[in-house]
Amino acid sequence: MKVKSVKSIYLNKEDIREAIILLLSERCEFVLAAHLKSNQFDIDFSTDGDLILDMDGLFEERDIS
Repeated sequence: MKVKSVKSIYLNKEDIREAIILLLSERCEFVLAAHLKSNQFDIDFSTDGDLILDMDGLFEERDIS
């Protein structure tokens, strides 16, 4: 991760992975966090601006609060 003087933060793919693993763990989604930690993923953005992680493997579709 880099922080620039113009108030920008640059996150690489591994920074994003680590942040999301921490978020999932905080929300007690340990199985999903472990899966993300040990599998490849791609990053994309939806047309609404949502960050999308496309991970290898399948999970039951559900909402996480």
